[in-house]
This record gives sequence, C-alpha cells and structure tokens, in this order.
Amino acid sequence: MKNNPNNKNILKRMYETIMKEGGPTGPISKSLVDLYEKTPTIQNKKQLLFLRKVGDKNTSRDEILQNLIRVLKENGWRIKGGSNGDS
Repeated sequence: MKNNPNNKNILKRMYETIMKEGGPTGPISKSLVDLYEKTPTIQNKKQLLFLRKVGDKNTSRDEILQNLIRVLKENGWRIKGGSNGDS
C-alpha cells in the first residue's frame, strides 16, 4: 500500500469491519489486522523542536545568524566549523 491518507482510511474501515464480524478468520483478514495494528499513528510528521524568535524585518542577516546559533546551542545542538562554531 502506498502512503496515502485514503489508504489508511480504507484499512481502518476494513479492520473495523473484520473486528465487528468477530475477528480475523482467514489468512487475508489476519494479514489486514496485523497490518493495521502495526501501522504507527503519526498525527503530524513535522514537530516543532523549539520556538524562539531570532529576528524581525529590521534585523540584519548576521544578527539573525548569531541569534540562531545561540538558540541552537541553548537547545543542545552542536555547530561545527565556521566563526563562532565552537566545534
């Protein structure tokens, strides 16, 4: 099955129908139940790690870069190379 939201809905409907009928009875219904139960439920693929303002429209690029480096370091990131990289 491709990673398509519609496929997940179809699989969910098939799983619910199989369970309503008394559970899996054959190899195909067993494999559908196994597939549904093993499928992770991910709500959002993107997660915010942290949210900090690093600049606004009046901030220069260099200031934004320095602020970003500072915020990343505060959140445990290591930056290698470059000025202020502190590899």
